Amino acid sequence: MGVRISLYAVDVPPFEQFIDRSLGEVLTDYAARGLDSDRRLWWWDDSRDRRFLAVPGKPLLYADSSANYVDYDTNEPDAFLSHSIEDFLRKQSGHELKSLLRALCGFPPHDFVREIMCDQRRWWIGSLLDYAERAPDSVPGEYSRLAQVWQEVLRPYGCGKSLPSQKTASRDFTFPVIPAEREDPWMSSWTADEASFVVSCFRRIQSQNPRFKAPLGELGIVPETADDWHVWVSEMLESVLRINECLTYEQLAVVSFIS
Repeated sequence: MGVRISLYAVDVPPFEQFIDRSLGEVLTDYAARGLDSDRRLWWWDDSRDRRFLAVPGKPLLYADSSANYVDYDTNEPDAFLSHSIEDFLRKQSGHELKSLLRALCGFPPHDFVREIMCDQRRWWIGSLLDYAERAPDSVPGEYSRLAQVWQEVLRPYGCGKSLPSQKTASRDFTFPVIPAEREDPWMSSWTADEASFVVSCFRRIQSQNPRFKAPLGELGIVPETADDWHVWVSEMLESVLRINECLTYEQLAVVSFIS
């Protein structure tokens, strides 16, 4: 599958309230009211090797060890399901947090998470930064900051373009819940100010009607033709600009995962 990037815009205060709920309450609720059966929410009780799976439109499911999933009797108390989401996520990797954010994008009436992109390859970033570096109206220091913000998303991975030397280790960032393991996937977060800065830069780039080209560095799987490349990068630019609709959040954070 290769390395993939996902971005989610989160309104922090309602998210903080949401993760105070119990695992069982949310799993049961999501199975009943989730909208997209492809956005499954699963959590693993390591102590018993038991898996719980919520698929919209189906009863809550569980499986012990290697057994197949069966319906879970929600009237049966379970100590694991009584834990809060926050306590659970703090002990996990970023996969569980990413799964929750993805599920919340299709879980009415909750509207405090927006999917910006999901599991996209990373080479378009090199193309956009290559254009930004040469843009006719770039402001001194702007490109350096833009590259730094995207390096936080890329973490140890390249994007086909040589970027200014930066520490790839994540700076400290604030988010209501940060998993114990942040390296598979690598997780980071932009502040509202950083997100607004990216939107401003990308809107200006878009207004210049650029022709995007492949960066000169080593690339992985990419579009085969110059036209397809331009279309792909343009689509990724449009995806990032969805953040503009979230700048009115009370406290915006844009959370990224790469693995």
